[in-house]
Amino acid sequence: MDDVKLLSCFKVLSREAKDLYVRRDVPVVECPISPLEFYRDWVSPNLPVVIKGAVKHWPAIVKWTNAYLRHTIGEKIVQVAATPNGFADAIADGYFVMPEERQMAVKDFLSVMEDPDSLPGTVLYVQSQNGNLGGDWAALVKDIELGLPWATEAFGEAPSAANFWMGDKRAVTSMHRDPFENIYCVIRGHKDFILHPPTDLPWLPYATLPAARYQSTKGSLTEPEFKIVPLATDCESRTEIFKNASEMPEKYSENVLGCDKISKLSVADHEQVPGTNLDEDSLQCEPVGDVGTSLVPWICIDPDKPNFKLYPMYRNGTQVKVRVHEGDVLFLPAHWFHHVKQSHSCIAVNFWYDVRYDHRYAYQAFITSLLQNSSLNTGCPPLC
Repeated sequence: MDDVKLLSCFKVLSREAKDLYVRRDVPVVECPISPLEFYRDWVSPNLPVVIKGAVKHWPAIVKWTNAYLRHTIGEKIVQVAATPNGFADAIADGYFVMPEERQMAVKDFLSVMEDPDSLPGTVLYVQSQNGNLGGDWAALVKDIELGLPWATEAFGEAPSAANFWMGDKRAVTSMHRDPFENIYCVIRGHKDFILHPPTDLPWLPYATLPAARYQSTKGSLTEPEFKIVPLATDCESRTEIFKNASEMPEKYSENVLGCDKISKLSVADHEQVPGTNLDEDSLQCEPVGDVGTSLVPWICIDPDKPNFKLYPMYRNGTQVKVRVHEGDVLFLPAHWFHHVKQSHSCIAVNFWYDVRYDHRYAYQAFITSLLQNSSLNTGCPPLC
């Protein structure tokens, strides 16, 4: 099949998805919801939904004030991501840049949340995604349910990970997808999501870039400085990077992308971006592109301010927007693309449930293979 016909087929796929099941908004249902209803109406068809008031009964909704956190775990040392601009796991100056990971006392982190100007030039965000609710923040578990009963029964197992999130309103989780069923619970404030269904994969461009990390330098007292430090290129480091690339959120903006400094895919020109060779079972890594370089494929369009001149094919996609309020839960199905913003000092907890590898995974792998083996290649990495 030639690329013109293939492009036409992808457009049919997106059109049929929009006509049959993908909505422009996320449905909202009232709690309680039964495991049967949840599985039948949302999990099985792989559709997002907001369950209103699903965690409003948690003690955390009332308890988790800054004063309570100071009293309960104020002296606890936790891991906090630090960046100069809020865009961690982002494309900057020709690199895929991960945040500087700092160890801070919770009381000091809270002080910065209350007065961001007290730490100028730095944006903080608790975003570990390593099951940190059972680690750094374990003292707070008593104030929530570890997994929601209707979700756990529907999925047939306990969550594989639980994460605690809290940060500055400038911290942005940019467009990415996760290989998990995600139950996202907002405890304080609100979260704003931009979603794309898995069928929009052909319209989301990737760049494949060397990995790096922010590192703060002394700078001046009023304006700390960060530098971008390329990561080690040994196999162990590269394996860690690929795990991050598949599981960690991305943060970037048009100002951060540095479009003139990196080789990015222009879908209109059908340029190819190098892919990665990643064995999903053993995570054995192979050099990609220049020998000795750790490369990460990452989505390189900002859905808040899409550059249609550079990425005209993005117009074929379907943006689905939703705000998740305090006490509400978003079910975010596996492999749905998502971009996230938040209110200042927002607190959330999410539960990841292992995905079932069924026909949905098979057709996503098929679409990925079609893209990778045509000049329509968007640079998308293998599924995980």
